[in-house]
Amino acid sequence: MRTLGAAQLLDVWEQAIELPPPRRALALLRAACPDAKGEELAALPVGRRDDLLMQLREHLFGSRLDLVAPCPACREPLESTLQVADVRIGAQAAASEQSLRIGDRCIRFHAPTAGDLVDLPTDPSAARLALLSRCVIDADAPGVDVNTLPENVVDAISTAMSAADPQADAELALACPACGHRWQSVFDIAAFLWREIDAWAQRTLRDVHALARGYGWHESDILALTATRRQIYLEMIRP
Repeated sequence: MRTLGAAQLLDVWEQAIELPPPRRALALLRAACPDAKGEELAALPVGRRDDLLMQLREHLFGSRLDLVAPCPACREPLESTLQVADVRIGAQAAASEQSLRIGDRCIRFHAPTAGDLVDLPTDPSAARLALLSRCVIDADAPGVDVNTLPENVVDAISTAMSAADPQADAELALACPACGHRWQSVFDIAAFLWREIDAWAQRTLRDVHALARGYGWHESDILALTATRRQIYLEMIRP
C-alpha cells in the first residue's frame, strides 16, 4: 500500500464523490494499491477490504479514532477515542466457499465480497436478499432463488456469513455516561474514512483558495507543500 499525497488524495476524492459508498471504498483502495487489479479488489472479502481501509486510514490520519455517537435512549452525544487496533479483529474470511447445515438442508455460500456490495437495492430487505443471492452457491439445488427460502433459513445464512467474516461486522460496546444505557454499534470504517477524507478535502481546497489569492501560487505548488508549511503561510496572510 502506498501513501497518498495531497494531490493524489484530492484526485481520488473528486473521482469518488458522486459514487455510492461501496464503489467509493473500492476507488480508495485502487488509488492506495495501484498494483492490484480492480477485479482482485472486488473479490476481497468485506473484512479484508475493511482491514486495508484501516491501514489506509493510519497512513493518512494516524491510528487515533475520535468517534461521536448519539445515545439511542436519551440522544445525548457520546464522544469516545479509540485506536485502529481496537477495532481490528484480526483474521479475515477467505474467499472460498463454506457450508451450513440447517435440518436436512445443506447450504454452500461464500462470505460477501467488496464487489457483492456494489449496486444493491436501496431497500434494506431487498438489499439483504440480493446480497444473499450473490453469496449463496446452492441450497440443495444450484441456482436456488433465495426468495423461496424460509425466513429462519435466511436468518441462519446471514448469521453464518457474519460469523465467517467478523471484521466485516466490527462492533463497538458503548455506554452512555448521561443515562447509563449500553448498546452495540457497528463500526463502518468505509463510511468513517470517507467522512474524514471529505472534511479534509473541503479544508484543503479552502486553504488552496486562500493561498492562491494571497500569493498567486498554482494549486499544484500549494499541494506540494507539507501541511505544516501550508499552515504557516496561511497564518502569514490572515489579518
